[in-house]
Amino acid sequence: MNNVLKQQSAERISKRVFIALLAVIAVVFVAFYLIGFNRPYADDPNFNEPLLTDVVLVFMFLILLLAIAAAIWGMVRAVRMRDDLPSDNASTPYRYGWMVAGGTVVLMALTFLLGSTAPIWVNGAVYANAFWLKTANMFVWSSVIMIIAAAAAAALYTFRNRKID
Repeated sequence: MNNVLKQQSAERISKRVFIALLAVIAVVFVAFYLIGFNRPYADDPNFNEPLLTDVVLVFMFLILLLAIAAAIWGMVRAVRMRDDLPSDNASTPYRYGWMVAGGTVVLMALTFLLGSTAPIWVNGAVYANAFWLKTANMFVWSSVIMIIAAAAAAALYTFRNRKID
């Protein structure tokens, strides 16, 4: 198994993992919407209580843990690779890793500080805890900004590396 992985390029392995991950995500979310989605909530039949909510939450938590593990592994690998690279190129991956980590921390701090504390109504109840409102706002806006940045970087990479005939 290890020899098979070493023979394949990192790009090919990455594509296969990405396709597998997309397939699992599609199955989980299609199942969420097709299996018991319109089940009424026991305490108030005006609200839905989807049957597979716990499955989606656990799946998202596992994906988060995998992303954190991959980020830590990547940072450790970058530090180890730094010593193996020629001296003129040694700090580039290391520097990029720290720039991404630092940028993420700064982005999350800014979106937390700029987050709204206006109370919101959720399922008939008012939520007014300023800390949790700012925290939720931070995660939503940080995610939106990072998704836009990732799409822009992918588009830039695609168009920049295009061969002109």
